[in-house]
Amino acid sequence: MALIKYSGNRFGSELDQLINQFMGDTVTSESQEVNSIRPRVDIFETEKNYLLFLEIPGVKKEDIDLKIDQNVLYIKAERRKAQLQEPNKGHRVESHYGTYERSFTLSDDLRSDSIEAKYEDGILKLEITKKAEKPFKKTIKVS
Repeated sequence: MALIKYSGNRFGSELDQLINQFMGDTVTSESQEVNSIRPRVDIFETEKNYLLFLEIPGVKKEDIDLKIDQNVLYIKAERRKAQLQEPNKGHRVESHYGTYERSFTLSDDLRSDSIEAKYEDGILKLEITKKAEKPFKKTIKVS
């Protein structure tokens, strides 16, 4: 696979999985407000590229930030609380608000200069083109 996901050491990864089973894919502070949400991702490979589909519902397109730094693709988006016109009493609020964050290390066989991004219906689609393989030809003389 051409995308490399950093998982830290084995014990840390298993601990993260255990915590995520109980807490979901969020990190919360003592006040139970969400500080960071790790969006779920589906990754597919075609002959010419990789396709990534990240779930980031409730985010405006202008609140999505994509950056590449030293072959690491950083994805960050902000989901803000809705501002209501009238004073209200929240009887139950189960929605998560905060920052979506995820990063992927790009391998050398991907063109980081040709990533396309499209956001629609709460799904961020990223298309990362593979580098074309150059066929290697050489004539070897026998002496």
